[in-house]
Order: sequence, then structure tokens, then C-alpha cells
Amino acid sequence: MTHQPKFRHVLAIAGIAAAAGLLAGCGDPMERMLASADQRAKLVAAVKRRPDSARPLFTELASNDTTRAVVMEGVLASGPARQELLVRAARDQGLLDGILTYAAQDPQMRAHVTSLVQGMTLGGPPNP
Repeated sequence: MTHQPKFRHVLAIAGIAAAAGLLAGCGDPMERMLASADQRAKLVAAVKRRPDSARPLFTELASNDTTRAVVMEGVLASGPARQELLVRAARDQGLLDGILTYAAQDPQMRAHVTSLVQGMTLGGPPNP
């Protein structure tokens, strides 16, 4: 019976190791998914297949300063998305008025906008 304490010790160590192994697999499944490039790609593919899921996702991303900045950087860096944004802004009088109002508040942009408008008024190209 002198081997029994060693056996208990071995069992205790094995139990601790097994528990540690189980705990390593625990945690937030979303965090584990986002940590994997492959899983993130699958998530993006799933959202692309279901455009109706993009709106609530975008709404959440746009509601936070940090994630909104990342989304806007992505939109402006993407040629097709940037072009779509420009077309929609050009067709929306209220949005275009807002853009010009903000641009006119910055002295350098104000001079640029004035030059563009003068060029359009005169029917020629804008002054540099």
C-alpha cells in the first residue's frame, strides 16, 4: 500500500492537466472564431450570401467611433465603393449641400470649392 500516495499524486496531476486542457478550449466562441483568419473568411462569405444580414451588421459597426472609422477607411479605399458613394452623394441634394457646407468651413477647401464653382459658372475648367 505504499504505492497508493504516489498513485493519488499521479491522478491529481492528470486531473489538473485534463482540466487545463478543457479550459483551454473554453471561452467565447466568437472570439475564437475572430482569431482565425479562416473562420473570419467564412463569416464574411456568409454575410455576402445573405445581404439582409449586412444592414444590422453595418448599423452596429457605424454606431461606434472606432469601427465606423475602419468601415469608412475601407469604403474610401475601395474603388467601386468610393465611386458608389460619390454617385449617391451627387444625386442627393441634401447630402451634397451638407458636403459643400462642411467643405466651406475649412479655409483651404473653401478656396477649392469656390474655384470649382467659378469654373462651372464660367463654363470652363476650374482654376487650380
